[in-house]
Amino acid sequence: MNFKLLVNRKLIKSCFIILLVSMFISYYHFYNLSFYNIDSFSLRELFLFVYGSLEPSSIKQIFPLIMWMYPLFLLVFYLGDDIQNFYRTNAKYIFTRTQNRIKWSIIHLIRLVINIILFYIFQNLGTFIIGLIKGAEVSLLDIQIVFIIFITQAAAGFFLLLIINLLTFFIKITYSYIILFSVSFFSFTLTGIIYEYASDLFHFVKWLPTSQFIIGWHDLNGIKDFQLKMSISYIQGFSSAFTFMYLFIGISVLSVIFISRTNRMDIY
Repeated sequence: MNFKLLVNRKLIKSCFIILLVSMFISYYHFYNLSFYNIDSFSLRELFLFVYGSLEPSSIKQIFPLIMWMYPLFLLVFYLGDDIQNFYRTNAKYIFTRTQNRIKWSIIHLIRLVINIILFYIFQNLGTFIIGLIKGAEVSLLDIQIVFIIFITQAAAGFFLLLIINLLTFFIKITYSYIILFSVSFFSFTLTGIIYEYASDLFHFVKWLPTSQFIIGWHDLNGIKDFQLKMSISYIQGFSSAFTFMYLFIGISVLSVIFISRTNRMDIY
């Protein structure tokens, strides 16, 4: 298959916008680091602060949550309707001439993964540039943590977009967006409530889908110094392996449902 067909044109045309937005958000978070009296910081700390941390007690203030979720809004804006657009423009071919719909579905799920990876490359590049401009220290551990953040972003983003695409089989895509982000806000709000009023139950938060996005809540040796500096609470036993297994199972189930549903669809 031609590689150009695998890439979302809107995403490529807007790569500089994504880069600039990422730089702006990263600079905003970098400015906020000054309130923590940190003399020097590493690249992993900047990435964790921008993409991987959300203090549970600050969720009730809404604005920190919105700033953290803003990259997800961008992801959904550029790729949320990616597969559905293919349905609309190629429905006649897909449902009358394609002999193997399963193969078609898998190809376009792969296409979605490729575009998600490209999106996060553009986004993280902006943060990387700000980090270098501001003199962030870079070590092998920084690269490892940034890579973990990147893989988590891509997997969680794919999980999120799969949910949207499944919902669009039953309701309009706009309603899918509303439902998804409403549930996300509710999930984060529930996390904040548990943290504030039922801290003994905070370890159950790791089972919420939204928690998989927050690397700063994980029990990970490479970020303990960051969690200590920023006074971020983490969930004991909440490992990256747990998140990757959680997302792997979720993505597998959603993908099977998506492929099965596509295989049984009629032209519309």
